[in-house]
Amino acid sequence: MINSRDAHWLAGFFDGEACFGIRKSTPFISVAQKDVWPLLKVQGLVGGNIYRNMGSGDKERGIEPKLINALHLTGKRAIGVMMMLYSVLSPRRQDKVKSVIDTWRAIPRRGEINRRKTHCKNGHEFSPENTYLKKSGRECKTCQKAWNAAYLKRKNPLN
Repeated sequence: MINSRDAHWLAGFFDGEACFGIRKSTPFISVAQKDVWPLLKVQGLVGGNIYRNMGSGDKERGIEPKLINALHLTGKRAIGVMMMLYSVLSPRRQDKVKSVIDTWRAIPRRGEINRRKTHCKNGHEFSPENTYLKKSGRECKTCQKAWNAAYLKRKNPLN
């Protein structure tokens, strides 16, 4: 559990340095720093992964590329951190977080499309009398009985 002092420090740090967004339907928080210690503190508080890479330089202006440390927080954990810090972020960041969360909530979850279906692929209704409920989803009893009959006929063609 994060105490109030750490939550406020985290909100201030994210307010100035973080990027909130959604990439391919996955919410994320990304923070890049030259020094790794603030990212280690953030990682200790909320998790995430720290990566090191070379930042871009500018050869024309004589600026050499420097090592950059980046912390990435993705998925439900990122959403949880956004929700936890929402009230102590600046209004500009609150707008961005609200936009990310609203977009994330609008994305259909795994299996949502199949749960909305009212009929099987052969047109039989998914009624309580005509539906097997399995761990993997629903199955039409009429289609299953037809498949079983065809299977038995294939296995024993003499009947």
